[in-house]
Amino acid sequence: AMMDGVTVGGGGGGGLGDHGSSNGQAMSAKLQLPMEAPVFLAGALKNISGADHAQQRLGQLGAISVFCSLLRTAASLSTVPSSSSSSSSLADSQQQQHQEITAATGGVRCTEKQQAQLLVQVTGALRNLSLDKSHYRQLAACGAPAMLCGLAGRFVGHRELMFNVARVLAKLSLHESLRAEEERRRSSLWSCPIHRLT
Repeated sequence: AMMDGVTVGGGGGGGLGDHGSSNGQAMSAKLQLPMEAPVFLAGALKNISGADHAQQRLGQLGAISVFCSLLRTAASLSTVPSSSSSSSSLADSQQQQHQEITAATGGVRCTEKQQAQLLVQVTGALRNLSLDKSHYRQLAACGAPAMLCGLAGRFVGHRELMFNVARVLAKLSLHESLRAEEERRRSSLWSCPIHRLT
């Protein structure tokens, strides 16, 4: 039995071998993946985004929008405590909480540590992509500054994550028009709780 995982695909009819019915419905399947799978995938993409030529190509392919969507999704995951208790009633309570969260999130269950690991990889990729000035507009259009500031308030104890957040925000704050836009919206980068890190 899998404890933590991500459900991929939809419900509804057919298995992997079912190629659809005569009315043209698409194949649908459920696949249970361990929570580590999206962490490793995001980590691989982060590593690829470290190369200059890959940064340009990823920007052209719309990877910034994908990373920002993944950042939004990862930040909103419900977490459950790690089960390290020997008390059976507490373990039963945690198992029930696991099941409730699984039902509410469509199968996604993770601990805060797993959530932070995923966020580290995604923000690392955004950090790499923020090195190219031509990506600043895309990052701003996807709402990256506001999302990163939100992470700074919630995950201030996770050093590597906060380092990535600070690096991306520092790069974006160098762009004069982005600073002006943020000031006009009254959500300046300076209002971000990142100052707690220093």
